[in-house]
Amino acid sequence: MKIWRFRGGSATLIVATLVVVQPVVALGPVPSGWEYAQELAVPGTGLVEVRLPLATLDKAGRGLEDVRILDGLGADVPFAFSAKAPSRPRTTAAASEISQVAGEDSTVGVYRTAALGPLDTVTLRTPARDFIKPVTVEASDDRAHWRALAVRYPIFRLADGSERLDVRVAPGSYPYLRITVGDARERPIPIAGVTTSQSPQESAALVDVLSVTPESMSSAAGATRILLNLPARHLSLRRVTLDPDDPVFSREVSVAVRTSVEGEVREQVIARGRVHRVDLAGAERTEVLSIPIPSQTLDGRSLVVVIENADSPPLSLRRPVAVAVEPVRLRFLSRPAQRYVLAVGNRSAKPPRYDLSAIPSVSQLPVVGSATPGVLERNPGYQPEEAAKGAPAAGGALDASRWRRSRQVIVQNGGVLALEVPPDVLSRSPGLADLRILADGRQIPYILERGLLVRRVAVPLEALPPERGGTVSRWRLRLPDPGLPLDDLACAVPDGVFRRSVGVYEDASPERGGRTLLAGTVWERRTQGAGGNCGVALRGRTATASLLLEIDDGDNPPLALGACTVSWRTSRLLFKNPHARDVALLSENPGAGPPRYDLDLLADEILAADATPGSLAADDRRERAAGVLLPAGWRTYAFWGALVLVVAVLIGVIAKLLPPPPGAG
Repeated sequence: MKIWRFRGGSATLIVATLVVVQPVVALGPVPSGWEYAQELAVPGTGLVEVRLPLATLDKAGRGLEDVRILDGLGADVPFAFSAKAPSRPRTTAAASEISQVAGEDSTVGVYRTAALGPLDTVTLRTPARDFIKPVTVEASDDRAHWRALAVRYPIFRLADGSERLDVRVAPGSYPYLRITVGDARERPIPIAGVTTSQSPQESAALVDVLSVTPESMSSAAGATRILLNLPARHLSLRRVTLDPDDPVFSREVSVAVRTSVEGEVREQVIARGRVHRVDLAGAERTEVLSIPIPSQTLDGRSLVVVIENADSPPLSLRRPVAVAVEPVRLRFLSRPAQRYVLAVGNRSAKPPRYDLSAIPSVSQLPVVGSATPGVLERNPGYQPEEAAKGAPAAGGALDASRWRRSRQVIVQNGGVLALEVPPDVLSRSPGLADLRILADGRQIPYILERGLLVRRVAVPLEALPPERGGTVSRWRLRLPDPGLPLDDLACAVPDGVFRRSVGVYEDASPERGGRTLLAGTVWERRTQGAGGNCGVALRGRTATASLLLEIDDGDNPPLALGACTVSWRTSRLLFKNPHARDVALLSENPGAGPPRYDLDLLADEILAADATPGSLAADDRRERAAGVLLPAGWRTYAFWGALVLVVAVLIGVIAKLLPPPPGAG
């Protein structure tokens, strides 16, 4: 097993291995359609295996269809990908019941296990339906001294047919198990039996472990969201492992990838599980920190891990996330005195069909050794091909006069551009259905990547006079824009031990309904001098840009609030570079429906391409009216101007109707 640490686009081997890399020499002839190539140093003549480096995987095309091995004359060399390690079945055994006692608020059973080796899963069998129960599993060698393996681990079977009766525990040999099923909130359920199982031991040579530092991590709405940017595409995932600092926890975790659905980029959950740890003084440490992932190969690099916190504080995650992947290997027959080159990076290449790949046993045949890839170099004769070739760069014509707001897009070099939706547009276009990119009077088709990025900004904090005789502290917070889809509010609180009821309100005028409660929670800290942030989960949008934060201090002194921040999820527009001078982002057209572009058919290619970040010119707050750009607020000016005009006319009419003064005329 190799362990790689990845941070900010680089990978470093941290388990020392001796690798002899041949000096970089001039590459042999490589066809112009392949962008990258690297020399292969072969150990001898015969069947040779090559392990594709991360950099090579990242530059390869979708599905690895463009991978080629070339000889010194530039001719194709037949090869076959080594078959992935087959998934061996789990070993299961029924535990024999020693006793089962139903108490007032729990059912406790003691069992003797029959597993010959380490077990990692305990499964309860019950005929009961529609229940959710907390289960505690303890282990013992002598039935006198017990240690906890899992504490209040939830099992369930719901009316819709979904169920989870497995309790994952740290792998180990446990002669006796004591299982406690909590019955305090629901009626007891009959336990028909207990089964233990063990996963087959994974060969260390079959996986690499990547140590990935999160690109972003935010906690809001009772969940922690971690965005991982993996070091390469086309990785075959096996598991994700977290390592928090917390001594005791039990959390549901889901792992998701990006996928395209009807022109929108959404998250698709590929694995779920529960991680837990019990590490208390005087007790043996037990933990399960990994989420197994069924066979899954990513096209891109993004991986999203979501930890459900419920009402518990977020876990302290200071160490990188460990991602186990299965390396990609291929085999070919080397000949005497022959040079070989591995080539990748051809978007239009079709998968090759070789006789060698049709031999099922080629993965089991002995090899003379492993070929060592050299430095990945760019092919000097490469002739680039545009991303998503065949997709139109421009869509239909568009009458821009129906859109109220327009901002110039600064176009960078690159085949595919990624434009983040700014806060002011996000606040005024709740569904983002009215967004259009315009160049030379025509639409630019785009793919909407919704809600992947989390943004957090500081908000000004203004102290207000307290209420209720000074027992409620109040602050006003100014948001960047009204209407943002807020996720949470977080404030630095340096105080030590405290417990406060907290409410967040929208500070609206009486005409708009007055003060409205957005969220309430309890801030609690039991460690003196701990410091840190306290948060409130917020769901929804506000009509104004002003929030009220109220803290019920009771008979305690007010908390000393520090800096406060708010977060929200934003979106990106992915589109082909129009190579036009005047490109604009149009927004604010309530009557516009979501666009329908043929580009949706090539969404996977757009997602797999290296997108260049786009940007918007400074917002001059100009609006459109009948195709003419007007300054922001023109409706307000027009209203007051019209009002002044009406008042002047009324004064003139009244003056005409008044009788003339005495002596006039």
